[in-house]
Amino acid sequence: ERYALVTGAASGMGRIYCRQLALRGYNVVLVDINAAGLEETAAIVAQTVRDSEKVPTEHKESLRLLQIVQDLSTMDAADCIFEKTQAEGCQVEVLVNNAGVMYCQGIAETSERMLKLIMMVHMNTPLMLCRKYVGPMKERGRGYILNISSLAAWMSWPGIGMYGNTKRFVRNYSRELRIECQFTGVSVTNA
Repeated sequence: ERYALVTGAASGMGRIYCRQLALRGYNVVLVDINAAGLEETAAIVAQTVRDSEKVPTEHKESLRLLQIVQDLSTMDAADCIFEKTQAEGCQVEVLVNNAGVMYCQGIAETSERMLKLIMMVHMNTPLMLCRKYVGPMKERGRGYILNISSLAAWMSWPGIGMYGNTKRFVRNYSRELRIECQFTGVSVTNA
C-alpha cells in the first residue's frame, strides 16, 4: 500500500495536498494539532475520492486515512509521528512538510516561546521527518519529499524576519538533501 504523509493537513494547502494525493491512489496520513480540522479534512478527502469517476473502485473501497493529532513544536514530534506510522504499517512514499506558522512581528519583539515554536515547526520537525523517512525510501528505491518554503526565504520583509529566516533554512537543506538523494530513486522538491 502506498502512503503519503502531509503535515498541516487540517486546513488550507495541506487539505488540498491530501485530496490530490488520495485522488492519485495514495492512502494518506494526515498530521496536525487541530483534531477537528483533521476530521473535517478526512471527511472531505473520503467524499472527494468516492465522488470521483477517475478513481478505481478498488481504491475507493480500500482508501485509508490515518489521522495523527500532533503538536509539531515539540522536540519529539517527528519520533511520535514515525512510531505511529510504523505501528500502523504505513510505508510512507510521499512526505509533504507543509505545516507552518505565519507570525508577523519584529524578531526582537517576538516572545521567546513564539521564536522557539516557529523554529521547531519550520525547521526541526520537518528536518527530523526527512531524517526518519528518507532512509526507508532509499531502501525501497523510490520516494518523494516536498518541503514547503516561501517567497520570504528569498528576501527580507519587515515583520516576518523570523518566518523568512526559518523558510530559508528549509530551502537550503532541501537543496542539499536533493543532492544527497540523487540516483537513489528519492526526489526532493522545495516549493
